[in-house]
Amino acid sequence: MKRFIVLLIFLVQYNIYSQENFQNEKPPVFENCENLELDAQQNCFENEIHQFIYDNFKIPQKVADSNYTGKCR
Repeated sequence: MKRFIVLLIFLVQYNIYSQENFQNEKPPVFENCENLELDAQQNCFENEIHQFIYDNFKIPQKVADSNYTGKCR
């Protein structure tokens, strides 16, 4: 029982220590977002990703030919 308590205390302390620096992540930076602060860079990154997907998404020719609207018949 003493070993279990020691192990439990060790695991709780390890878990608390390992979660200490979770806010230090930095998103990838696009050229348009380089001069912004960290919080603004996150929003800029998300906007750039959405714009990239919107600009580069291509509908397959088979779907375009069938006049697909996304609704069931």
